[in-house]
Amino acid sequence: MSDSGSIGDVGEPWEFDDPVPAYARARQGGRPLFLYWSAKWCPPCAEMQVTVLGRAPFRARLTSMVPLAIDGDQPGAQAYGESVDADVYPSMLLLDAAARVLIRMPCGLDVATFCAVIDAALRRRTPIAELAKVLCNDSRALTLDDITLLAFHYWPLDKRVLTETARLPLLERVDAAALTVGSVVGSRALIWHLIERAGRPTSDTPPALRNQLFGRFVELLQSSNATFSILYYVLVGLEPVLALLCGNDETMREALRVPLCVALERFVEDATLTWTERLIAQSALVSLQSNPEPQGDESLRNKTRTLVAAADTATDSQIERQSVMNMAGHLLKQSGFREESITLFRGEIDKSPWPTYFMPYVAETYMELDEREEALRWWYRAYEETLGKTTRFELGVRHIAARVRYAPTERAAIEQSVTRLLAEHGDDADMGRGRMRKALSLLTKTLAGWQP
Repeated sequence: MSDSGSIGDVGEPWEFDDPVPAYARARQGGRPLFLYWSAKWCPPCAEMQVTVLGRAPFRARLTSMVPLAIDGDQPGAQAYGESVDADVYPSMLLLDAAARVLIRMPCGLDVATFCAVIDAALRRRTPIAELAKVLCNDSRALTLDDITLLAFHYWPLDKRVLTETARLPLLERVDAAALTVGSVVGSRALIWHLIERAGRPTSDTPPALRNQLFGRFVELLQSSNATFSILYYVLVGLEPVLALLCGNDETMREALRVPLCVALERFVEDATLTWTERLIAQSALVSLQSNPEPQGDESLRNKTRTLVAAADTATDSQIERQSVMNMAGHLLKQSGFREESITLFRGEIDKSPWPTYFMPYVAETYMELDEREEALRWWYRAYEETLGKTTRFELGVRHIAARVRYAPTERAAIEQSVTRLLAEHGDDADMGRGRMRKALSLLTKTLAGWQP
């Protein structure tokens, strides 16, 4: 690892890409460390660079922190990522010199909100685990900064503060504390509460509480706090939240769909949002069209085509295209344009510096079109043409899994692929760590269930 990294063509150089000197600098200067753990090919990472990390307000705040950018394909990256529970790209953590988490930042925030949360963390410099303990013992002892940090902390990826079973009670407390604050902090706490409940059995939410949450969410949608930044995690996982709040009650679903569609249509037309954000909003609109009128459906499909074409024309930056065209291709497929999705992804493969990211999606769509051999060829290409060690191993496992699933009798080819993959990575110190460990577990499970 060298001592100067870069997050791409929209970002300032980062001071470190090696945690050892980075933590030494943090201890020496009394500054917390900001970790950006990512991969060059990662679309959400590209979006974060465009919306926050490459923007002047965030770069100005790096002077108060020790900037550490780790690429997941670097030697030792998976071992370090595992030490701070970073296994999703991007992971963005503010850490003290003892590697205690002050805040784990979510995606989707606009730069002003992101920086406001960072400012609160810099002022408090208190591990999020300690704030959670205070909340559980006496929430009256919390400051506005404390509640802000608890409301914006990326709880779905937190594995340390509390066990999974204890997270819902904690988020109920965060929600209750944030209600006294109001504004965007209260809205964000409600979003985490909804998302946590949406991932649990319906019986965990009594009808009276469900109705209360339904009313609060509708009120949020009709308020000035209904921004893309606040609603992001609901928009990218809409159906579980709808199921939580409405169940099979079509009247309730319609009552919720109306203000939600108003907000989504506003996002789609908002030129101050990025193209990725506007396409995500369009995707959420498409997902809401259950039993649509034929004309309405056709209108929505035409809008999808128009948006995708405009996004393609308007996006020049290679980094930004990695995010925008990824969303565009998935939106086309979601809207029923499978062949157009393949055409878009194949065109981007010819342009992108990180083309192999798109290849498995081409493969999956070819399989849906019953073109097995073409699909298997693209899964193989994704593995064969990827250079980064962790990503190459992951794509190698996906290639083998596809062969086992769709061509299980081709024993010699599968065994050859497994032998080659393990020979390439058998002596890698990261093999049993982080994302490589997960990929290895998938490979083991795949082969255990294989019946040639």
